[in-house]
Amino acid sequence: MSNKIDWKRLSAVEMTSGIEVFYLSKLFRNNDLLHKKIIKHGLDEYRHSSIFYKYNKKFNKNLSTISSPHILINDAGLDKSPIDRLEKNIFKFCSYVYVGEYRALEFNNQATSIIKDKKILKDINIIENDELGHASGVMKYLEKFPKYKYIFYILIFKIRYFFQRFKNFKIIRKLQNNSGIFMAKIVFKLIPASLFNLKKNPIDLNTSIKNAKDI
Repeated sequence: MSNKIDWKRLSAVEMTSGIEVFYLSKLFRNNDLLHKKIIKHGLDEYRHSSIFYKYNKKFNKNLSTISSPHILINDAGLDKSPIDRLEKNIFKFCSYVYVGEYRALEFNNQATSIIKDKKILKDINIIENDELGHASGVMKYLEKFPKYKYIFYILIFKIRYFFQRFKNFKIIRKLQNNSGIFMAKIVFKLIPASLFNLKKNPIDLNTSIKNAKDI
């Protein structure tokens, strides 16, 4: 089952998380201790990315030549991130990172249910412990402030993630495909059949010469 997992995309997703965390660290440059911790958080994301990329090289025989920037922007969703890289609202940015850690944990839970390789499971367990530590650290910081300052953002990002996940369910994709076929049938039924009856008049030599002169 390990070769059924898109390790390269997972690697890109972790790399994207690292980029976002480094942007967050810029908001803490006036606090040396927190700034250092967030930088370490970002480096952890890069380390996770390298672990997944290692398994991509191991299990993916047809290694893609697509550039890393293309993968980060398109496959990993860097261009669709709901948080601006220049966001100045610390509570909003921290809430986004906090919810993101639990999205990663959800993958870990799904992966461990289908992967049997002990070495991979060990690596995923290490990553899971990192993610738990990151989420805990972000929440410890947020809890220093009144709840109303950040709870709204956490709820918004959780709801957004819920609908993204719901949209990607196979059953939804299947329903969308079926509805598309259904609508196409209805449209064709509404079009008069006469439009599809192409009358072919017999063509003789004189008609052909006349048509040629008209062109």
